Amino acid sequence: MNHRFGFRVHQGVALPIVLIMLVVLAFAGLLAARRSGGLQEVSTNARVRLAAEFSAQSALRECEAIVIDVVDNDGAVHGELQKRFGTAVLTGPDDLTALWRDQDNWADGSTFRIRLTPSNTEVSNDTTRLPHAHCLIEPMQYERYLITAQGMSAGARFDANGQLEGGSEIWLQSVISPTVPVQSSEGGMQ
Repeated sequence: MNHRFGFRVHQGVALPIVLIMLVVLAFAGLLAARRSGGLQEVSTNARVRLAAEFSAQSALRECEAIVIDVVDNDGAVHGELQKRFGTAVLTGPDDLTALWRDQDNWADGSTFRIRLTPSNTEVSNDTTRLPHAHCLIEPMQYERYLITAQGMSAGARFDANGQLEGGSEIWLQSVISPTVPVQSSEGGMQ
């Protein structure tokens, strides 16, 4: 035994243990950073999807209001927006002749597409402002109307074929019958 001043000398055991612990701690830190980045990405994707869904829901409600405003109790359509309504009477939302199925009807300059103003116009930064939402209104059998709304998130990008490249896009549909009276919030019938 090698004793100097009453202490026992160890042959370099502490250094390898400390190095192993540093490697383990560095690995744990790397995993934590990576997990944090993944959670942030999930959060961002959820926020982008919710923005597109909000846009589509707003467009759907606006177009439902348009139908209620321009269709009278006898089912006749009045006003300028009458030109934007589809002309073929659909049998149902899944009708193969529906306008919403044709990508050309969603393009700029389409006869039937109704362009709606984004709901978050108070946002001043163009990169965070929602793009214009769109809808199509098509007559159906039994004095009903099919409304298809397309909402997009900020930064939604499409390729030359109309396929989504970035951002988020949400499609919603509803069937509305404007001649059926509904009870208003004040208790009367509309």
